[in-house]
Amino acid sequence: MIKRILKWLAIILIILVVGLVVAVKVMDEPIPASVEGPAAEALAAEVLTSIKHDQLTDTKWVSWAFPGNHKYVWHVPSNHAQISYGSTVVKMDLDEQTGVASRKGEPLNGDDLANAIARAWSFWCNDSWWLIAPHKIMDPGTTRSVVDVSADHPGKRGLLVQYESGGVTPGDAYLWLVDADGKPTGYEMWTAIIPIGGIFASWDKYEALHSGALVSTEHDMGIIKTGLGPLRSGDTYNDIGLDEDIFASMR
Repeated sequence: MIKRILKWLAIILIILVVGLVVAVKVMDEPIPASVEGPAAEALAAEVLTSIKHDQLTDTKWVSWAFPGNHKYVWHVPSNHAQISYGSTVVKMDLDEQTGVASRKGEPLNGDDLANAIARAWSFWCNDSWWLIAPHKIMDPGTTRSVVDVSADHPGKRGLLVQYESGGVTPGDAYLWLVDADGKPTGYEMWTAIIPIGGIFASWDKYEALHSGALVSTEHDMGIIKTGLGPLRSGDTYNDIGLDEDIFASMR
């Protein structure tokens, strides 16, 4: 009896695996043909204007939460961030990827510190992306090209942004769908961590930071919906609910 049950479980597992492989192959889409050049750069500039990218440099303090109990405080001028997950709190220089960390209030050192910083950096790369991705379309290591999306997305324009470096998964590509006002409404993605190319994620509920720069706080991927919040920003740490400059010792 037990052997028969195990046999049927094995058959079911094989069917599920085969079904998953077939589903991936059916749903997977290649990166579309695109054209680099002045038109792509002009569309990218239009996007940055629509989300008031220039005003991001005037942003001082930002805090938000991400699903998974990840909490962030970002001091934009110094590019320092406090990244909290579980009982671990990491304060790091995002440019140098160095900093200090504690777990349950106790300082971490050696390998424990290095592992905490590496994990926090990975969380930052993913979670901050869902907040400010459109602001990064002209980052160093990116290329931009235009894609004709009119057949599948009437009224939208396509801007393909490919990342040759940066973050933790260089090589990712994103096809932004841009409306008539130049605002991104979502993208199709080709990333190392998702086996199916062309998965769509919406960019909804834009909110203005205190500087005026716009960020999206809701994303719909069909079966997965991601909300970022509560989002707070301000000129001082008091504006986001802090009693002190938590990065004073790092500057």
